[in-house]
Amino acid sequence: MVEPREVNNGIFDSSPGTPEDGNREASGKVDIERLGRQRPETLPNWAAEVGFIFAVVASLFMSEYFISGFNIVLPALANALDIPESQRTWPSGVINLTTAVLLLPFARLCAMYGGRNVFLGGHVWLLIWSIVCGFSKNPTMLIASRAMQGIGASAFLPAGLALLGQTYRPGPRKNLVFSLYGASACVGFYFGIIIGALTGQLADWTVYFWVGSAFVFAVIVTGFFAIPRNLGHNDPDIRMDWWGVCTIVPGLALVVYALTDGGNAPDGWRTPYIYVTFIIGALLLCAAVYVQGWVSAQPLLPGDMFRPKYMKRISAFIFCGFGVFSIFLFYASFYIEEVIHATPLQTAAWFTPLALGIDITYNVTNVFVTTAMPRRHQATAAGLITSLGYLGMAFWLGVSELAVSTWARSHAAESPDLRDRYHVGFWTGVGLAGFTLCCALTARIGRASAELTADEKYELEHTVA
Repeated sequence: MVEPREVNNGIFDSSPGTPEDGNREASGKVDIERLGRQRPETLPNWAAEVGFIFAVVASLFMSEYFISGFNIVLPALANALDIPESQRTWPSGVINLTTAVLLLPFARLCAMYGGRNVFLGGHVWLLIWSIVCGFSKNPTMLIASRAMQGIGASAFLPAGLALLGQTYRPGPRKNLVFSLYGASACVGFYFGIIIGALTGQLADWTVYFWVGSAFVFAVIVTGFFAIPRNLGHNDPDIRMDWWGVCTIVPGLALVVYALTDGGNAPDGWRTPYIYVTFIIGALLLCAAVYVQGWVSAQPLLPGDMFRPKYMKRISAFIFCGFGVFSIFLFYASFYIEEVIHATPLQTAAWFTPLALGIDITYNVTNVFVTTAMPRRHQATAAGLITSLGYLGMAFWLGVSELAVSTWARSHAAESPDLRDRYHVGFWTGVGLAGFTLCCALTARIGRASAELTADEKYELEHTVA
């Protein structure tokens, strides 16, 4: 017989058969509920907590701002910089690509050097390249600057989620904070659309980047003073998985590049640099599977990340769901402004219902994943979910562009107009949405309530005989 054991902060576990089972179990439930509602010890007062939450929440706000609003200002920007139709997907999609392929390496850096340091560094990088975007003089400069923006986002997005996941234990307070985090995505998404519309119609497109830069600077200042420094401690036992970096990053980048540019290449997919790029990327991804499973001592993507129930289906849902979102946002922006000939402000008004879409699901999956994973995997879990979202946006936008270009080539004799081309893109999104719905209907992740953390559950399983 094993006596009841205090495992953490007054939380008790009672093994079967002890006289005090009922009292201990009731006490444990009360303590868990209390810990799930109270302010974390690392945030000493309400002002510290408000500043901390604002910094992390505003980071996702700005990430959404630079995605949604850019699509609204892109038609005016494309005319100003003479961006040909065949290259218009790149300024929109390249930020998603660079964000997606670098999220896992930066998630590892969060574990090595602390989420605080990576969070602040990512915002400084984003600020620099947002300013450069505003000075862009040609398509090449714009695309390169947008790609550099994505590097900053790939640093602070997993860092921000890791900071929240490590600070708040499962319970009502964590659910509220993550709800605010998810809501900021909706608000940032629509704020970006409004600013993009105003600058595209009433001002110069460069103002869009100046406004974004000012908000990023505010996040940097707030985060520097509000994020506890003890969340930035180094872990000397964690190492970078360089084999994983050298296979996953270029593999994803090359495959998405081939899909995005294949339809616009001189000879389509028969163009040598397209199919060679795709083959090399696919081989690198196959090598990455082998490296992560059998070579790396500390893989970027540990196999036990997918052990929680429904994790594989949730991953597929995020990857495809954000792809639907990206396809719709891109083609709807050009369809509304170039086919219907609506003004940017009208476009912003018509996009209003989208503020309550996709980010609710992102919020729910974040709560589930950060609760299911132990502390050592918090940054990796955050990086995985965010990477799947951004990779899905870049990957499926490339697939839709390939479908549109292929259809246009096969119907060249009929001289299809923009309306017909964009319809193909929309139908591609409809098909992907159907598959995404199936993934959502078959995954039941339960309620988010006060409970033991993943680390506490592990300790109970290995200490109570």
